[in-house]
Amino acid sequence: MNLRPRLIFFTVVGLIILIFLYIQRDILTPFILAAIFAYIFNPLINLFSKTLKLPRSLSIILVYLILIFSVVYIGNLLTRELIRESENIRGIILDYIAYLKLNIESLPPIIQPYISSYTELPKVQIGALGLSAFPVFTLALSGILNFFVFIFATFFFLKDNEKITSKFLLLVPGEERVEISTLIRKINTVLSKYLRGQIILVISLAIMLYVGFSFLGIKNALTISILSALAGIVPIIGAIATIIIGTFVIVLSGGIHAFNLGVLETILIVIGIYYGAQLIQDYILAPFILGKAVRLHPLVILFAALAGGNIAGILGLILAIPVAAATKILLEFAMDKINHRDYLLNKEE
Repeated sequence: MNLRPRLIFFTVVGLIILIFLYIQRDILTPFILAAIFAYIFNPLINLFSKTLKLPRSLSIILVYLILIFSVVYIGNLLTRELIRESENIRGIILDYIAYLKLNIESLPPIIQPYISSYTELPKVQIGALGLSAFPVFTLALSGILNFFVFIFATFFFLKDNEKITSKFLLLVPGEERVEISTLIRKINTVLSKYLRGQIILVISLAIMLYVGFSFLGIKNALTISILSALAGIVPIIGAIATIIIGTFVIVLSGGIHAFNLGVLETILIVIGIYYGAQLIQDYILAPFILGKAVRLHPLVILFAALAGGNIAGILGLILAIPVAAATKILLEFAMDKINHRDYLLNKEE
């Protein structure tokens, strides 16, 4: 089979698979999460299996146990504080909404209708939600089922990832196997670097913000720092929205308690902390952690993130950028083949 029929065949098969996956998209979430988990923790599994000479299955179980104990321990340390601070922030925002409702006539007429519509927050009773025992039970059962699917799929993604790749390569003609293997390695590098790097960057940004806010004596520093770091996953817009909303919440919370500063000074200092932490992340940590795994124009990154969020919500936001980078690699490979060029094995990764 020459290049053109083979390209048509694989294009048609790929489209059929994509259409099938789109039709079955409602059941894909635990499998996608399992793949993300596998990309993130595969190096740790390799460390245990190769360095400690443990069977791969035992290494996976060991990582599961470490993660369970870590989540339980960290959760026990942070949960109470996060709940308390979240309630404080909720109360502050509700009090401010009540203040706006009482003083709505003092606001500019052009924004009064908008403020009025957003401050009508009726107390929703459980009965009004239409909840009953059966749908709640069904939702809980679905969540439990998805969790076990996630655990099961993750185990086999981690255990058999090399076997899956090897079997896939057997479908590729021998003369192109080296190039396809290189292509798969490049895509794996992009996905694994980005996903692991994002976790490290989120944790480091949360720590930097928490240290800065705690030093200034800002209330609810832990919750604000964690939420700000998580919102930063969304490129460009996430950082801007985080600075605006975070500064607003900090000012409503009473500002900087360690120093006797006015509102304007508080705003400038808080924005300075956000901006400084973002600079450290973007120009020191990110190049070191991510390297050149994602080489995309900022507009492409922004569009990909918004499109991913629109298609698949939070999960789409997380996966949009690495998927866009992997798509770029695939397009480069396709153009090389269409133009009868060998896919360069020494392209910069």
